[in-house]
Amino acid sequence: MKYLVALLMGFMFVGCGEDEGEPAEGDRSEQIAALSADATAGEATYTQVCAVCHGPDGTGTATGNSLVESNFTKSMIIDIIIEGQGDMASYASLPDQDIANVTAYVMLFQE
Repeated sequence: MKYLVALLMGFMFVGCGEDEGEPAEGDRSEQIAALSADATAGEATYTQVCAVCHGPDGTGTATGNSLVESNFTKSMIIDIIIEGQGDMASYASLPDQDIANVTAYVMLFQE
């Protein structure tokens, strides 16, 4: 009987592990940052998704801040795209590769 109780308790503890479901946002950000990015492809995504608010050349509009000389790091840009910031909505629904590409393109504004 003691062995049966010990065995059942062992099964209970195994079931108490962390859920491996969706990765945490930090994990996703790190995965995106590690992708090989294509700034040319990022320009297409930027034009479709970002230019309405940030302007075609990244200098901003009445609804979006300038991205030129913004001093954002790569990881900051990725986090802002995923989580949103201020009035900017989250674009977490974009595929990881698109986020990596548009991040590479936005980084060009800072050069």
